[in-house]
Amino acid sequence: MEQAPQQINSSPKPGINPGIAWAIIGILFGLILGASIMWLLQKPETGPIVRVQVVRKQTEVEDETGTWKTYRNEEYGFEVKYPENFNKNEYNTIAWQFIQFIKKGTNIYYGYEIMVAKDRDKLSLHECADALTSQGKKINYFTISGLPAQKITYDDPVYNKKITLIIVKKDNRMYQMTDEITSEKTEIFNQILQTFKFLDYGYIEGPLSYPSSGIPDLVICARNIDTNEKYCTQENINDDRYRYGKGFELRVLPGTYYVFANLTKVKNPDTGAYYSQFVECGLKAECEDHSPIPVIVLENQITGNIKPWDWYE
Repeated sequence: MEQAPQQINSSPKPGINPGIAWAIIGILFGLILGASIMWLLQKPETGPIVRVQVVRKQTEVEDETGTWKTYRNEEYGFEVKYPENFNKNEYNTIAWQFIQFIKKGTNIYYGYEIMVAKDRDKLSLHECADALTSQGKKINYFTISGLPAQKITYDDPVYNKKITLIIVKKDNRMYQMTDEITSEKTEIFNQILQTFKFLDYGYIEGPLSYPSSGIPDLVICARNIDTNEKYCTQENINDDRYRYGKGFELRVLPGTYYVFANLTKVKNPDTGAYYSQFVECGLKAECEDHSPIPVIVLENQITGNIKPWDWYE
């Protein structure tokens, strides 16, 4: 006898509505996200700290030699600075002029020396170095005022010391600077050496005149308008190229000058017959302007036809 098939209950099982579930998930995600953001905002910095250093640009380099004294030798055409607490001593021999800078309260051996000589043998820098036969000699090459120079270190057998010798040549003259090598002295010597420079001159040239039948011996001077420094010469040049047969040439440092002439019997004149507007006007009676004319001098150049003729002011 056949059994009747069992009836399967196909009614849905009780559960959560899918729409409600997704809503709950969205709410939970929002809560977690918000809490995470709040935690990050309140969390103290624990990572690496980047420090930014602000470097102020240095506009002026301190010049340690700014308060030093200046020694200028116009005969040999150079200048150099030396410390305030040093004395200067000069003396001459037949072949050399010596300039010594010696620390106050010390003996002559705590100092620095510059020697200037006529280079009668016309030795080259290499030959000068070869002339030193001392033991332990070392040679380095560099420049001073754009000129080739040598730095020679050697052992002095007389004083049992190590010496630095600087040699440079200019205008057929030899310049030597010496120093005993010690840590303190070498530092000062290097600073002195850095201030050494040759003077680049210019020249003022022109004819002379005098309101008489002849031109007596005159002294010609140029006064720097900015520094009031004065250069004079009593050398009168007799040459037919000058209008009245006599002229002058005066060596000065570059700058702007007033130029005047006076009689040699006037010692150290401060004024005289200027090169003036009256001269350029033709020395005529109707010319009323006697103001001096500034004369500009450039290094290694000649400013010519300067006529200190205004004897009528």
